[in-house]
Amino acid sequence: MSEQELRFACDAMLRGLARWLRAWGWDATWTYGIDDAELLDEARREGRIVVTADRGILARRTVKEGRPPAVGVSNAEPPLEQLFRLARDLGLERRPSRCMGCGGALHPVDKASVEAEAPPRTWRWRDAFQRCERCGRLYWEGTHSDRIRPRLDALERRLAAARVQLRSLPGAAVELAAGSGKAAPEGGAPTGEAAEEEGPASL
Repeated sequence: MSEQELRFACDAMLRGLARWLRAWGWDATWTYGIDDAELLDEARREGRIVVTADRGILARRTVKEGRPPAVGVSNAEPPLEQLFRLARDLGLERRPSRCMGCGGALHPVDKASVEAEAPPRTWRWRDAFQRCERCGRLYWEGTHSDRIRPRLDALERRLAAARVQLRSLPGAAVELAAGSGKAAPEGGAPTGEAAEEEGPASL
């Protein structure tokens, strides 16, 4: 699977990471309360890489065999740190943000076509609108964008620095095998959604 084709399916504990992946420009699904079997079936059916903080998922025979491929993250880390590690290890470059609701690609739409749909004040003051190709949700630049963009910019700089540091090490190499990665401690770490950032609310 080429980098261009990478798509992700996040487990039920990783709502925040799924949203930050979408903000970073990558297709990531997340379903509230999805069980392990459903998650793996979805990943196989749609050709997605499972992202999980559940050691039990990573220990499954089919996952170890790459059916479907999976990577582990630590649920002890906040979502933005999880994104940093995934982007670093998988080489995920920043792309135009995707739909925060479903991960679908956003496409420009004519302003006149959304006059009845957009809030009146927003329609008067904004010229650029986008619509999700998957769920149809309408987007425009707003205050959320102003809060999210600096954090994505900082992450991009951090990743660039990490790549420079890696290249400076003699014989340095990064290897990521299907089904590998750092999982949460045995029994699973608490999600801590009330304390952790859940990811950007919208663009």
